[in-house]
Amino acid sequence: MIPYIDLSIGHLQYLKSSYSLSDVRIKIMEGSTTGIVGESGSGKSTIGKCLSAALNADEVQFYGISSNEVKLEINDPKLFGLNMIEASHSHINQYRKRGQYIYQNHRAAINMNDTVYGTLIESMRAGNRKLDPNKFHEISLSLLDLVGIISLNIGDDYENMKKSDVVSKYPILKHKIKQLSGGQMKRILILKVILFYPEVVIADEPLTGLDASKKGIILRLLANERQEREDKGRHLTTVMISHDVGMINKNCDNIYVMYGNSSLKCGQIIEEIYNKSSLSDNRPFSVHPYTNELISASKYFFDELPSSNISAQSIHVSDCALGCIYDRCPHRDTSKESNCNKEQHLKPNKYYPANLVACHKCSD
Repeated sequence: MIPYIDLSIGHLQYLKSSYSLSDVRIKIMEGSTTGIVGESGSGKSTIGKCLSAALNADEVQFYGISSNEVKLEINDPKLFGLNMIEASHSHINQYRKRGQYIYQNHRAAINMNDTVYGTLIESMRAGNRKLDPNKFHEISLSLLDLVGIISLNIGDDYENMKKSDVVSKYPILKHKIKQLSGGQMKRILILKVILFYPEVVIADEPLTGLDASKKGIILRLLANERQEREDKGRHLTTVMISHDVGMINKNCDNIYVMYGNSSLKCGQIIEEIYNKSSLSDNRPFSVHPYTNELISASKYFFDELPSSNISAQSIHVSDCALGCIYDRCPHRDTSKESNCNKEQHLKPNKYYPANLVACHKCSD
């Protein structure tokens, strides 16, 4: 099958952080939920910005000789083969209109001086589906109720309510975004994205700042939105970016595991997991030592609402700078003849060939 989104990165340095990405290839199928997991600083958010075409040419530097080092291909007759650096503004804007990005720093992604009411209504007006304006209040209020911002009164006729009636009944709607708590802002940002009705949602740490009950609500909201699209013969393609391997495993169809070498300031995908059926048998669905470290650190890996705090371990830098990027591997062989001192590329997992792993001890 041809992937809906195909991102390939040869070598890219993000100037804001002086961090680089190397040898990255991500394929996303239409209607799927793809997870990108790794510790802070591994390059997850930079990949998210590449996927959303949010990086500008003046933000990146290439090690290669051309901007073909970063290529974003969309399975669409009008946008297929889109090069996110060289593409025209019109093509980039077409793609951006189809996708929405839930930023980790939600304060930078929303107009702090706008009201709650104005933020949500404008998102529906500018979005990708044609709605009867009379339905705006019913749709927005029901979602606000779902995420715990307001409590609806059963029997109210929201369709025939005027704006003044609605904001009078629910005063928080006339509050400016900057007057809300951090958790409320995050929920409003997510609702703003959903109401825009995008084809693609890229969510960077979407659950940060939310308590356990609200995390569950947001995850169910996204799942319900995908199901409603499918019932109508449409698709919502989702990319979840997080440090929380438990949440990613629970909610994603396939997973890309990233590791960032702090000494080399370089991030790389070290495992691709497409087949998670092995969770039900005795063989590990992941085999890379780093992925298993993440799993071990996630106390509630198999719970409904897992969370994890990955603590950084001491860095043991190999004498060979071109060796395996996972420089704190407990199984690392530092002898000069060892394959650990050779650059590792993704190869089929010895247990599940459909999955890929960048470790000579774990691949065929």
